[in-house]
Amino acid sequence: MFALLGRLGPGIVFAAMAIGVSHLVQSTRAGAEYGLSLLALVILASLLKYPLFRFAVQYSAITGKSLLYVYKDTGFYAKWLLIISVLIDLFISTAAVALLTAGVIKYVLGLSLADIWVVLIVFACLCSLLIASGYGLFEKFSKFMVFTFTILCFITVAIIAPDGFNSTTSLFPNIEITSGFLLFLVAMAGWMPNPPSASFFLSAWSAVKHNKDHSDTEAKQNVKNVLFDINTGYIITIIIAICFVFIGAVLIYRTGVEFPQSSPAGFAKFLISLFTDTMGQWVFPIIGTTAIVVMVSTQFALMDGSPRMLSRIFTSDQDNKFLYIAFLLMQFTGVMVIIYFFTSSFGVFIDFATSISFTTAPFIAILNHKAMISDEIPVEHRPSFLLQLWSVIGIITMFAAGGYFLYMKLLG
Repeated sequence: MFALLGRLGPGIVFAAMAIGVSHLVQSTRAGAEYGLSLLALVILASLLKYPLFRFAVQYSAITGKSLLYVYKDTGFYAKWLLIISVLIDLFISTAAVALLTAGVIKYVLGLSLADIWVVLIVFACLCSLLIASGYGLFEKFSKFMVFTFTILCFITVAIIAPDGFNSTTSLFPNIEITSGFLLFLVAMAGWMPNPPSASFFLSAWSAVKHNKDHSDTEAKQNVKNVLFDINTGYIITIIIAICFVFIGAVLIYRTGVEFPQSSPAGFAKFLISLFTDTMGQWVFPIIGTTAIVVMVSTQFALMDGSPRMLSRIFTSDQDNKFLYIAFLLMQFTGVMVIIYFFTSSFGVFIDFATSISFTTAPFIAILNHKAMISDEIPVEHRPSFLLQLWSVIGIITMFAAGGYFLYMKLLG
């Protein structure tokens, strides 16, 4: 068991990132507003992005190079796509996650501080941890919390399942296809299971793990370990997404309770009460602590990954501590400005952040796909025809959804 956990690393942190906005907010909201009618679409949104993330880690595990090398080598447009994607994470995505993290912390700890002050405190603590190189300890803690959170989700679903299946209210309502509904689908898919730029972070980790002095057998084993890690994390994200759609459908949609939209603290209280009302108040310290950890892990990854990627863009794929700290401070300033001026409506802001990320997804998927079928990859390591077809279908679908979102926002 411990040997198995030892093979898991950032793939589990990837799962912890996914449990943040996409699962706690958007999956629950899908169930709360549409019952189980969107369950298949939640799963599909996750599956369509799988090649995007798999190719990122697989390329780096084989070549020892990160995707940053590929994007910079491809040309001007690819480099700027990378910069824009990372800037979205640096400011907009981090602000959305920071708000939800602050809401969870305020409710669990009973704080009466304003959101912006909680964000300030969390940023300061995480910055200290990053500068002190505390990621290894954090990764180990994330493993434990992700599995704890998964078990709690299973228990909750098992308890409420009889009510759901015996309900006189249909959990599969007919859905009217409107522009608002389609825009919600894009927002839901934006971070399902994670923003596409998370592939950059996974790639960087995989490149670090690669050792050019490996024997062929060891190199193959390294690739297998990397794929096992990302596959395990990915399966966990899909399972938890299914759980939250079911929880939203049974505990919110079926009962007619209104889903909170305006306040991150109000949403956190509402979400945690779903667990405590089902299992009892004894679970509050467990679910509260776990919710804080998985949200902080999402923010931690964005705070570490975005400044690090930007510093590498300007230093030939090498870490530069001065630039890293400079971009970290820039991120802090930008996030505080966004939260202070532009987040009066929590639900609208979350939709905006996740939708913007989704519009970059097909372009990132194309470049990741090209990297895996390039001459750098030995023939025996290239993706199968079915996996390549899977990737192409995902790219086409993401282009269609992203194009529709931009059309509705700009011309609709």
